[in-house]
Amino acid sequence: MATDEGRLYKIGEVCKIADVQPYVLRY
Repeated sequence: MATDEGRLYKIGEVCKIADVQPYVLRY
């Protein structure tokens, strides 16, 4: 199940970046 945890962690990082980037691009 280590792969699942890594996958979820990666998805969380991507979501974080996706949420932050638009704000940075807007401002």
